[in-house]
This record gives sequence, C-alpha cells and structure tokens, in this order.
Amino acid sequence: PGVGKTSLGKSIAASLGQLGVLADAEGNGAVAQDRLEECLALFRALGDRVGTSQALLNLGNVFCRREDAAGAQPLYTEGLAIAGEIGSLLEVARALYGLAQTARGLSQPAQAVRLLGAAQALRESLRCPLSPTGQREYEAEDEALRDALGVRDFEALYAVGRATPWEQFLD
Repeated sequence: PGVGKTSLGKSIAASLGQLGVLADAEGNGAVAQDRLEECLALFRALGDRVGTSQALLNLGNVFCRREDAAGAQPLYTEGLAIAGEIGSLLEVARALYGLAQTARGLSQPAQAVRLLGAAQALRESLRCPLSPTGQREYEAEDEALRDALGVRDFEALYAVGRATPWEQFLD
C-alpha cells in the first residue's frame, strides 16, 4: 500500500509540475506559481529529491520571467545544491543558468557571465545542447551581458566561468 501511495503521489506531483510549466509557457505566471508550489510541496513531503530539484528550478524560472531575481535566487540556489547532491548534472546546468539570470537581475553582471560560462561548459561536457527556445533565451542573456560589460570583459569572465568547476558555485 505504501508503494502505491508514493507512486501515485509522485505522479500527481509530476502532473502539477507539468501544468505549472505549461502555464508559464502560456504566460500565466500566477497559475504557474500555484501549480509549481503545490508540486514542490508534494515532492518535499514524499522525500523525492529529483522532483524537488526540478520543481525548484521550474519555480525559479517563473520568478525570472516576471523579473523577480530576488525571489528566484534562493530557488535556484537550493535547486543547485540538491541537483549536485544527487548527481543530476543536467539540473546543475539549468540551475547555473538560472543563477546567471538572477545575478544579472541583481546587478551582478560579472558573476552572471561566470555562471553562464560554467553552465555552457557543463552542457557541452554532457553533450546536451539547449532546446531552440533555450538557445534563444541564452543568446538574449549573452547579448545583454556583452552590452553591460563590453566584449573584452565578457569574454575574459566567460572563460573563467568555463574553467571553473561547477561545485565552486555552491557557496
């Protein structure tokens, strides 16, 4: 009986998560936040670390889309820590990218570029390219940071980020 309830709970949490992601994609941030918060609470209650990490990162995305970097940062930070603990490197890359967005939103462009470099290097090592939508978002982030810092500083900081092991961003 316990296994069935856990399996059902995970299915419900995953469904809530997908509804949240869909609502976010459709521009309905309030519904997205509600569904993802429900999803997160259920995954936490079930002790599902993978689901918890994914829910945190998806919820961070919702906050980023509404330009609430201060709200997104703790979500991405916790998601990164959990993804690192469980060895989910694709989720680590997602968290690093999210933290890059929040650093830019918090007027920390140098840190944003380092995080962007680390995220891209990890994705390349995993041979996992961004989706077309993700690539467009990445290019927009890249362009905004190049404009903020200048090409020379951007490239130097990006190289530092690419060479920095992702674990060093856990602090």
